[in-house]
Parts: sequence; C-alpha cells; structure tokens
Amino acid sequence: MKNKDRTLVNKTCKYCGKDFVVEKFRRGLFCNRSCANNYRYKDQKTPNAICSNCGDRFYMKQSQLKNVKTPCCSMRCSANIKKTIYTGSKNPNYKGKQHDHDGYRLYVPQASTINFGRMKLHTAVCCEIFGVKNIKMKKFHIHHRDCDVENNTPGNLAILSVSDHKWIHKQFGNATLWAFMHNKIDLESLCEWSDDKERAKRILPLSISNQSINDLGIIDNETLIDRSSK
Repeated sequence: MKNKDRTLVNKTCKYCGKDFVVEKFRRGLFCNRSCANNYRYKDQKTPNAICSNCGDRFYMKQSQLKNVKTPCCSMRCSANIKKTIYTGSKNPNYKGKQHDHDGYRLYVPQASTINFGRMKLHTAVCCEIFGVKNIKMKKFHIHHRDCDVENNTPGNLAILSVSDHKWIHKQFGNATLWAFMHNKIDLESLCEWSDDKERAKRILPLSISNQSINDLGIIDNETLIDRSSK
C-alpha cells in the first residue's frame, strides 16, 4: 500500500472560515465535527413549515413537505390531528361503515343461522345459501352476474374459479354482461360471440340458486367446508 502523505497543510474551514492545519491526505473541509454538522444541517435552522396542530414553525425536508397535507412538528401534534381527521366513518376501522375500500357492501352481523363475523355481503349470502362457515376466497371468486356490486341477490351471484371469473369479464365486458342479465341479449347469441362457446355456455347460466356444494367441488379441485361435518 502506498504511504499516505502526512505533510501538514493550512486550510480554511468551509463553515466558519477559520484557518486550521491538517494532514495533506485528508479532505479537511471543516476545522471540527461541530462545523461539519452545522454546515450539513444549516438549512434546518430556517423553519419552512407550520404545524397544523399547534401553529409553531419548524423545519421539514422538502421531499417530505411536498407529500404531507397536514405537517406536524411532533408525534403528539400528529396524534391530535389524526383524532380530528379520522373520527367516526372517516376512520379506516370504523365498525359502522357500509362499504369496503373496493366499493363492496359489507355484511353487518345480525341474527343468523351461521355466525359469519364481519365480511363482504355477497360472501355472507353465499355462506348462508350453502350452509357453510367459510368459503376459501383464495380458491374461489364470487361473480356478480350483472356487474352491479350492489345487487347481492342469490340469482345475481355465482361462485367461479379464479380463471373462469377473469375470463368471463375479459371475454364479454361489464356492459355486455349487464345486457345479458336484463334480457337484452340471449344466451345463444352471446355464446356465438365467444372464442370458447362451450365455456361460455357452461359459465353464463350459473348462479348460486342453481349451484350446490357437490357442483362446487370440481372448481379448481377444491371443496367447500360443510357445516354439518364440523
């Protein structure tokens, strides 16, 4: 390894302007650590934000300031702001909300033959129809046949495999499926438009009104949990 040049040289501190002596091989921009820190954070001495809670002025990084709607000078002020913003129905954990973040109506637990807990309403309807406690949503999808997520009647819901559910929406689109459910288009015409007529003929008429646990057993080679077996 090449020997370092330890010759002493005179330099001027970049922050305070004081002359100091340092070995030549060192960078030597500042006379001490305090000046180095003060130079690095010198912008923090100038407040550029106003606390949304207490009104005090404080410094915040520009990268943070441009992304924050309610800047706060401390964790306590931040907590106080959240108490006012996320109250009642505005709270993500609000128990009385009627819809989830995807727009699906939620089931509010009431007197029922099965204790569902809190879940999406269309899932609760399927559980009630088939008499099961849980449908493995990782394996099954519940399809709204007319694509109206507010219409959770049994005749409008069908339990499909993940691939069938994606395929039917990609194949026909929401407007066409809505027209089919409102008798604007007949089944035969819709199947003729499809690139897989047999698949369309099998999926389109399905609803939980005409499906059974035995029928669902062939979906993705998975079966539903029969309440009577527990």
